[in-house]
Amino acid sequence: MRNGYSLTSYVPDIADADVYVCGPAAWAANVIADAGNAGVPGEQIHHERFDW
Repeated sequence: MRNGYSLTSYVPDIADADVYVCGPAAWAANVIADAGNAGVPGEQIHHERFDW
C-alpha cells in the first residue's frame, strides 16, 4: 500500500477474485504483494514479466 491506497480500496472483496497483473517490474511487485496481503491466494494471482 502506498499513499493510503490499496487494492481493497478499489475492490473490497478482492480475496475472492483472480488478479491479473501486467506492468513494470517494480509496480507489479507492489501489486502482487498487496494482493497477497489482501488475502488473495497465490494461485489466484497471475502475472507476466516484461524484462528486456
